[in-house]
Amino acid sequence: MTKEDVRDLFRIADLKGLEQLIEILPSKVGSPLSINSIREDLGYHHGTITTWIEILSRLYLIFTIRPWHRNIVRSIKKEKKLFFFDWSFLEDSGSRFENLLAVALLRMAARFTEMGLGAFELMYARDLIEKIRGAASAEFIELRLPGGDDRFGRQPIRDRSDHRA
Repeated sequence: MTKEDVRDLFRIADLKGLEQLIEILPSKVGSPLSINSIREDLGYHHGTITTWIEILSRLYLIFTIRPWHRNIVRSIKKEKKLFFFDWSFLEDSGSRFENLLAVALLRMAARFTEMGLGAFELMYARDLIEKIRGAASAEFIELRLPGGDDRFGRQPIRDRSDHRA
């Protein structure tokens, strides 16, 4: 799809602004997506940024995951996390790995739903302990790359092969 196709299909007058958004989005992968922060960086209105993100989602360039919360209305209002369907161009190895896993889990949830096993949706948990206490039935997965602190300051995964019980 060319720039002109995008401009004509979605009636975008400012393709340069959309290109700038696409350039800064890789730095936002895996983090709660702050539209206000992007708005300040690019100098566009909140509604414009939101529309552009929706367009990129419809073009299957990106997808978002909303946070899990018992109160669905609160979950919808909270900041989503953004990921790319094609993670190969992400420079940071941690972001690339997290993005790869998000795509795999999204596909798994879609497959389970398509197979009629239930209605599955991929979400993320912000405050894990509180979420576990309030959840009737939930599975949580936390994955980290071995060998160093991740970008959230958590300690690396230890090699458990030499662990003595």
